[in-house]
Amino acid sequence: MPGAGDAPLTKGLNKRPVAHNGIDAKRYPLMEHHARWLMQYAGQNLRPIHKMPRNFFANYETWRKEAAHQEGKETPRQTNTNAEMSSFDYSSS
Repeated sequence: MPGAGDAPLTKGLNKRPVAHNGIDAKRYPLMEHHARWLMQYAGQNLRPIHKMPRNFFANYETWRKEAAHQEGKETPRQTNTNAEMSSFDYSSS
């Protein structure tokens, strides 16, 4: 069984097999997926994340379900949308 240091890295991306000063290789695709939906939701309303209003994600769950339906994808479970919002919503912390 290969050790953690032997895990393959995606070519061209600065990911590490073990989290150390960054995002590990297994978490990166999940964060990329969350970021893709965030970029669609935010549209042209991009600003530093710490300057987004507290209610920025107020309609995210409804929007996310509608957007998935429009793309012909399954309706996301609430736990998925909560995880996506918590990836970027720092207003509750």
